[in-house]
Amino acid sequence: MNMYQVDRQTFPLTLYRVDYPGVQTTYSHQLGFHAASNFTPYHVNGLWNSVEYHLDWTSWRKSPFISAFSSREHAHNWAHVWRENNGYQDCCVTVIKIKADHGVTVFRVADLVDRLDIRLPTSLNPLSTRMNTFVSIISPQRRL
Repeated sequence: MNMYQVDRQTFPLTLYRVDYPGVQTTYSHQLGFHAASNFTPYHVNGLWNSVEYHLDWTSWRKSPFISAFSSREHAHNWAHVWRENNGYQDCCVTVIKIKADHGVTVFRVADLVDRLDIRLPTSLNPLSTRMNTFVSIISPQRRL
């Protein structure tokens, strides 16, 4: 799966995560962020399925991905729109600092969609996948 990853020398060291009620990803001060599933896709078919399910909000399959944005402004805009569309429930943007040696694998959503020919759900704005959006697999052995 290395061919689909963002190179560790070039991926963003600061990401911005939007947390809201009902999100699958959990966070604790002791363990950091933890994806709902610990499945690691080792083959293209597994990666394709996992990404497609992750991007489809009507799917309740547990995801091995943790969504984050590389743009602070984009994350705040996304959070604002989420609040407007969800009765102004609370949500927050969390800053994630990454070190290249943290065992983090970063994928860029736009690259995965293009290279794996992922079908985007109609509810997902295709432009948002082009604007600094990253999906990350976080190694469960490391705190982030």
